[in-house]
Amino acid sequence: METIAETLWKYKTLTLKEMDSVKLMDRIDIKYIISSKQLDSILEAVSSSYFVMEELNTRQFLYKNIYFDTSDKHLFLSHHNGKSLRYKLRIREYCEFHRVFLEVKKKFKGRTIKSRLLLTDNGSLEQFGDLSNLPVDFLNFLGKKIPYPIQQLTKSLKSDFKRITLIHKDMQERITIDTNLNFMDQGNRQNSQSLPTVAVVEIKRNGHSGSHPFQLELKRLGIRPGSMSKYCIGSISLFPDLKYNNFKKTNLAIERIAHAGI
Repeated sequence: METIAETLWKYKTLTLKEMDSVKLMDRIDIKYIISSKQLDSILEAVSSSYFVMEELNTRQFLYKNIYFDTSDKHLFLSHHNGKSLRYKLRIREYCEFHRVFLEVKKKFKGRTIKSRLLLTDNGSLEQFGDLSNLPVDFLNFLGKKIPYPIQQLTKSLKSDFKRITLIHKDMQERITIDTNLNFMDQGNRQNSQSLPTVAVVEIKRNGHSGSHPFQLELKRLGIRPGSMSKYCIGSISLFPDLKYNNFKKTNLAIERIAHAGI
Protein backbone atom coordinates (compact mmCIF):
# COMPACT_ATOMS: atom_id res chain seq x y z
CA MET A 1 0.00 0.00 0.00
CA GLU A 2 1.33 3.41 -0.95
CA THR A 3 1.84 6.17 1.57
CA ILE A 4 0.10 9.55 1.33
CA ALA A 5 3.37 11.12 0.19
CA GLU A 6 3.77 8.55 -2.58
CA THR A 7 0.18 9.06 -3.75
CA LEU A 8 0.71 12.83 -3.97
CA TRP A 9 3.49 12.36 -6.51
CA LYS A 10 0.85 11.08 -8.97
CA TYR A 11 -0.77 14.54 -9.05
CA LYS A 12 -0.09 17.30 -11.52
CA THR A 13 1.07 20.44 -9.77
CA LEU A 14 0.49 24.17 -9.41
CA THR A 15 2.88 26.66 -7.87
CA LEU A 16 1.86 29.14 -5.18
CA LYS A 17 1.80 31.92 -7.78
CA GLU A 18 -0.38 29.87 -10.12
CA MET A 19 -2.86 29.43 -7.25
CA ASP A 20 -3.40 33.18 -6.85
CA SER A 21 -6.82 33.04 -8.49
CA VAL A 22 -8.04 30.50 -5.88
CA LYS A 23 -7.08 32.29 -2.64
CA LEU A 24 -10.74 32.43 -1.50
CA MET A 25 -10.15 34.80 1.41
CA ASP A 26 -13.96 35.28 1.58
CA ARG A 27 -15.53 31.85 1.26
CA ILE A 28 -17.66 28.95 2.45
CA ASP A 29 -15.76 26.34 4.50
CA ILE A 30 -16.90 22.71 4.78
CA LYS A 31 -14.89 20.70 7.32
CA TYR A 32 -14.35 16.99 7.87
CA ILE A 33 -12.41 14.82 10.30
CA ILE A 34 -11.02 11.63 8.73
CA SER A 35 -8.33 9.04 9.34
CA SER A 36 -5.01 8.82 7.51
CA LYS A 37 -6.14 5.53 5.96
CA GLN A 38 -9.32 7.14 4.60
CA LEU A 39 -7.28 10.10 3.32
CA ASP A 40 -4.91 7.85 1.38
CA SER A 41 -7.86 6.08 -0.25
CA ILE A 42 -9.55 9.37 -1.23
CA LEU A 43 -6.36 10.92 -2.59
CA GLU A 44 -5.88 7.88 -4.80
CA ALA A 45 -9.49 8.01 -6.06
CA VAL A 46 -9.50 11.73 -7.04
CA SER A 47 -5.94 12.15 -8.32
CA SER A 48 -7.03 12.89 -11.88
CA SER A 49 -9.39 15.71 -10.83
CA TYR A 50 -7.06 17.92 -8.77
CA PHE A 51 -3.75 19.70 -8.85
CA VAL A 52 -1.54 19.65 -5.77
CA MET A 53 0.45 22.67 -4.69
CA GLU A 54 4.20 22.19 -5.05
CA GLU A 55 7.00 24.55 -4.05
CA LEU A 56 10.65 23.87 -3.24
CA ASN A 57 10.13 20.29 -4.42
CA THR A 58 7.67 19.84 -1.55
CA ARG A 59 3.99 18.85 -1.51
CA GLN A 60 3.41 18.70 2.26
CA PHE A 61 4.24 21.90 4.16
CA LEU A 62 4.91 22.49 7.86
CA TYR A 63 2.80 25.18 9.55
CA LYS A 64 3.39 26.42 13.12
CA ASN A 65 0.81 28.49 14.99
CA ILE A 66 0.24 30.45 18.17
CA TYR A 67 -3.46 30.98 18.94
CA PHE A 68 -4.72 33.78 21.17
CA ASP A 69 -7.81 33.93 23.35
CA THR A 70 -9.14 35.71 26.43
CA SER A 71 -8.50 34.24 29.89
CA ASP A 72 -12.04 32.81 29.92
CA LYS A 73 -11.64 31.35 26.37
CA HIS A 74 -14.28 33.61 24.84
CA LEU A 75 -13.17 32.93 21.24
CA PHE A 76 -13.38 29.17 21.78
CA LEU A 77 -16.78 29.41 23.49
CA SER A 78 -18.20 31.61 20.72
CA HIS A 79 -17.48 28.77 18.30
CA HIS A 80 -18.76 26.11 20.68
CA ASN A 81 -21.98 28.03 21.30
CA GLY A 82 -22.61 28.48 17.56
CA LYS A 83 -22.47 32.27 17.51
CA SER A 84 -23.17 33.58 14.01
CA LEU A 85 -20.34 36.10 14.47
CA ARG A 86 -17.07 34.78 15.86
CA TYR A 87 -13.32 35.25 15.49
CA LYS A 88 -10.05 33.38 15.55
CA LEU A 89 -6.67 35.04 16.06
CA ARG A 90 -3.28 33.49 15.44
CA ILE A 91 0.29 34.07 14.37
CA ARG A 92 1.28 31.50 11.73
CA GLU A 93 4.66 30.51 10.36
CA TYR A 94 4.84 29.01 6.87
CA CYS A 95 8.03 27.18 7.73
CA GLU A 96 9.48 26.24 4.33
CA PHE A 97 9.16 29.88 3.25
CA HIS A 98 10.29 31.43 6.59
CA ARG A 99 7.26 33.73 6.40
CA VAL A 100 5.21 34.68 9.48
CA PHE A 101 1.76 36.28 9.32
CA LEU A 102 -0.63 37.80 11.82
CA GLU A 103 -4.01 36.34 10.84
CA VAL A 104 -7.63 37.02 11.81
CA LYS A 105 -10.50 34.78 10.70
CA LYS A 106 -14.00 36.18 10.98
CA LYS A 107 -16.95 33.84 10.69
CA PHE A 108 -20.24 35.58 9.93
CA LYS A 109 -23.47 33.90 8.87
CA GLY A 110 -21.67 30.87 7.47
CA ARG A 111 -18.98 32.74 5.54
CA THR A 112 -15.31 32.88 6.52
CA ILE A 113 -13.37 36.10 5.90
CA LYS A 114 -9.63 35.86 6.42
CA SER A 115 -7.39 38.91 6.86
CA ARG A 116 -3.65 38.88 7.44
CA LEU A 117 -0.50 40.98 7.57
CA LEU A 118 3.06 39.83 6.95
CA LEU A 119 5.16 40.07 10.12
CA THR A 120 8.39 38.89 8.50
CA ASP A 121 9.49 37.12 5.32
CA ASN A 122 12.75 35.88 6.83
CA GLY A 123 12.09 34.71 10.37
CA SER A 124 10.28 32.27 12.63
CA LEU A 125 7.30 32.06 14.97
CA GLU A 126 9.56 32.19 18.00
CA GLN A 127 10.22 35.91 17.35
CA PHE A 128 6.60 36.73 18.19
CA GLY A 129 3.94 35.89 20.75
CA ASP A 130 3.25 39.01 22.80
CA LEU A 131 0.70 41.05 20.87
CA SER A 132 1.36 44.25 22.82
CA ASN A 133 4.94 44.32 21.48
CA LEU A 134 3.85 44.37 17.84
CA PRO A 135 4.47 47.53 15.76
CA VAL A 136 1.70 50.11 15.79
CA ASP A 137 0.42 49.30 12.27
CA PHE A 138 -0.22 45.70 13.36
CA LEU A 139 -2.02 46.90 16.48
CA ASN A 140 -4.15 49.18 14.31
CA PHE A 141 -4.92 46.21 12.06
CA LEU A 142 -6.11 44.19 15.06
CA GLY A 143 -8.15 47.13 16.33
CA LYS A 144 -10.07 47.16 13.05
CA LYS A 145 -10.39 43.39 12.57
CA ILE A 146 -11.22 41.97 16.00
CA PRO A 147 -13.52 43.42 18.73
CA TYR A 148 -11.34 42.53 21.71
CA PRO A 149 -8.90 44.84 23.54
CA ILE A 150 -5.34 43.70 22.85
CA GLN A 151 -4.55 43.48 26.58
CA GLN A 152 -7.27 40.82 27.00
CA LEU A 153 -5.76 38.50 24.38
CA THR A 154 -2.96 36.18 25.48
CA LYS A 155 -1.33 33.05 24.11
CA SER A 156 -3.72 30.12 24.47
CA LEU A 157 -2.03 27.24 22.69
CA LYS A 158 0.61 26.41 20.12
CA SER A 159 0.18 23.92 17.29
CA ASP A 160 1.90 22.52 14.26
CA PHE A 161 0.83 20.29 11.39
CA LYS A 162 1.66 19.27 7.82
CA ARG A 163 -0.58 20.71 5.09
CA ILE A 164 -1.49 19.44 1.64
CA THR A 165 -3.33 21.84 -0.68
CA LEU A 166 -5.41 20.55 -3.61
CA ILE A 167 -7.02 22.71 -6.30
CA HIS A 168 -9.80 21.35 -8.48
CA LYS A 169 -8.99 21.60 -12.16
CA ASP A 170 -11.92 23.96 -12.75
CA MET A 171 -10.12 26.38 -10.35
CA GLN A 172 -13.31 26.91 -8.32
CA GLU A 173 -12.44 24.83 -5.26
CA ARG A 174 -9.46 24.60 -2.92
CA ILE A 175 -8.98 21.86 -0.33
CA THR A 176 -6.56 21.97 2.58
CA ILE A 177 -5.67 18.72 4.34
CA ASP A 178 -3.87 18.96 7.66
CA THR A 179 -2.11 15.91 9.11
CA ASN A 180 0.30 15.09 11.96
CA LEU A 181 -1.42 17.52 14.33
CA ASN A 182 0.40 18.51 17.53
CA PHE A 183 -0.89 20.83 20.28
CA MET A 184 0.97 22.41 23.19
CA ASP A 185 -0.40 24.36 26.16
CA GLN A 186 1.31 27.75 26.30
CA GLY A 187 0.70 27.96 30.06
CA ASN A 188 2.07 24.49 30.83
CA ARG A 189 4.81 23.26 28.50
CA GLN A 190 4.44 19.71 29.86
CA ASN A 191 0.85 19.52 28.57
CA SER A 192 0.83 18.43 24.92
CA GLN A 193 -1.20 16.20 22.63
CA SER A 194 -0.44 14.58 19.27
CA LEU A 195 -2.92 13.19 16.73
CA PRO A 196 -0.73 11.50 14.10
CA THR A 197 -3.54 9.46 12.49
CA VAL A 198 -6.15 12.26 12.31
CA ALA A 199 -6.59 14.49 9.25
CA VAL A 200 -8.63 17.70 9.13
CA VAL A 201 -10.06 18.46 5.68
CA GLU A 202 -11.42 21.89 4.73
CA ILE A 203 -13.18 22.32 1.40
CA LYS A 204 -13.19 26.00 0.43
CA ARG A 205 -15.31 27.55 -2.29
CA ASN A 206 -17.35 30.67 -3.03
CA GLY A 207 -20.71 28.98 -2.42
CA HIS A 208 -22.40 25.78 -1.24
CA SER A 209 -23.74 24.68 -4.63
CA GLY A 210 -22.49 21.52 -6.30
CA SER A 211 -20.14 18.76 -5.21
CA HIS A 212 -16.69 17.99 -6.54
CA PRO A 213 -15.03 14.53 -6.52
CA PHE A 214 -13.34 14.84 -3.10
CA GLN A 215 -16.62 15.65 -1.38
CA LEU A 216 -18.41 12.90 -3.28
CA GLU A 217 -15.79 10.39 -2.07
CA LEU A 218 -16.34 11.55 1.50
CA LYS A 219 -20.09 11.06 1.05
CA ARG A 220 -19.54 7.61 -0.45
CA LEU A 221 -17.56 6.63 2.65
CA GLY A 222 -20.36 7.90 4.91
CA ILE A 223 -18.27 10.77 6.30
CA ARG A 224 -20.31 13.82 7.26
CA PRO A 225 -19.06 17.38 7.73
CA GLY A 226 -18.48 18.80 11.20
CA SER A 227 -17.98 22.25 12.69
CA MET A 228 -14.91 21.89 14.90
CA SER A 229 -11.77 23.88 14.04
CA LYS A 230 -8.18 22.84 14.78
CA TYR A 231 -8.11 25.48 17.52
CA CYS A 232 -11.15 23.86 19.10
CA ILE A 233 -9.65 20.37 18.72
CA GLY A 234 -6.48 21.55 20.45
CA SER A 235 -8.38 23.38 23.18
CA ILE A 236 -10.47 20.33 24.06
CA SER A 237 -7.47 18.01 24.05
CA LEU A 238 -5.37 20.29 26.29
CA PHE A 239 -8.02 21.78 28.58
CA PRO A 240 -10.42 19.00 29.69
CA ASP A 241 -12.44 21.36 31.91
CA LEU A 242 -13.66 23.36 28.91
CA LYS A 243 -17.29 23.06 27.92
CA TYR A 244 -17.55 20.94 24.78
CA ASN A 245 -21.08 19.47 24.69
CA ASN A 246 -21.71 20.72 21.15
CA PHE A 247 -18.48 19.10 19.93
CA LYS A 248 -19.04 15.67 21.50
CA LYS A 249 -19.86 13.91 18.23
CA THR A 250 -16.78 15.22 16.46
CA ASN A 251 -14.60 14.63 19.51
CA LEU A 252 -15.74 11.00 19.69
CA ALA A 253 -14.82 10.59 16.02
CA ILE A 254 -11.34 11.98 16.73
CA GLU A 255 -10.91 9.64 19.70
CA ARG A 256 -11.98 6.62 17.64
CA ILE A 257 -9.46 7.45 14.92
CA ALA A 258 -6.68 8.18 17.42
CA HIS A 259 -7.25 4.99 19.41
CA ALA A 260 -7.56 2.83 16.29
CA GLY A 261 -4.17 4.11 15.12
CA ILE A 262 -5.16 4.13 11.45
